[in-house]
Amino acid sequence: MAEKNDLQYISTPSGRMLFRTYAAIKLKVPDSGLDWLDEMITRSFRNEVAQRVLVAQMSLEPFFKAIGRKAKQESKDPLLYHAEVALAQGNAFIEAEKTEK
Repeated sequence: MAEKNDLQYISTPSGRMLFRTYAAIKLKVPDSGLDWLDEMITRSFRNEVAQRVLVAQMSLEPFFKAIGRKAKQESKDPLLYHAEVALAQGNAFIEAEKTEK
């Protein structure tokens, strides 16, 4: 059941939006009450985490070299392999957050 605050609207340049929807988008929390929007927020968060993980990986030379060797063993492009690892870690962060709830 929706709480009273969930039904309040906020004015945006493109019209009115439920406050809960607006808050979910701004805070990047998949709790808008709309499944499709929550999935989009989750994907966006995963991509943001993956990007940060990738930058961190590349700044840690030993880790970067180890991933590069693993990519060569599997006959993969090292940069694409780094991205795959980063996305997998982003997914792991999201799954860990779900289990905490």
